[in-house]
Amino acid sequence: MKRLLAIFFCLCLTSPAGAEECRSLEAVEWFLGEWESSLSRVVIREYWHRTSDATFEGESVTKSLTNDEVVNYESLRLVSMADSVFYIAKVTHNELPVPFRLTRCAEGIAVFENRFHDAPQRLIYRLLEGIAPDAPELEVTLEGDEMDNFSLLFRRL
Repeated sequence: MKRLLAIFFCLCLTSPAGAEECRSLEAVEWFLGEWESSLSRVVIREYWHRTSDATFEGESVTKSLTNDEVVNYESLRLVSMADSVFYIAKVTHNELPVPFRLTRCAEGIAVFENRFHDAPQRLIYRLLEGIAPDAPELEVTLEGDEMDNFSLLFRRL
C-alpha cells in the first residue's frame, strides 16, 4: 500500500505542459457509453458511466467467442482529484489498482501515463469518426518500454 501511495504522490507532482485543460472529467466525457472490439477469438466490451461529477466508473470484459466465457475482467475508474484526472485500473494480475494520470488531452484524445508501472506505461484513447456519423469508433493504444505496443479499435454500441 505504501508503494502505491508513493507512486500516486509522484504522479501528482508532475505537471506536463498542456495539462491545464485536463483537470476535469469534462475533457473525457466522450468515454461514456458502451464500446465493443471484436478480435479473432474474443470480444472486448468497455462500459463507462458517470457516478458523480468527480467519478466515471467502467469495466472491461473480455469474452471468448467460442464459449462466451469471461477470460479477463478489469474494473476501471476515471477520477478527478488533486487538480488532475486519473485512470485507475484494477486488474486480476495486480494486487493493487494501477493509477495513470491524464497528461495530455484535446478534443477526442486522452493520454494517461504512469512511468512507474511495468506495462503498459501509457494508455492512449482516440475518438475517431466511424463509418456512419452517429457511430464513432474508439482507438485504444497501450504502450510501454517493456512490452510490444498494440491498439484496439472499438465501436460504440
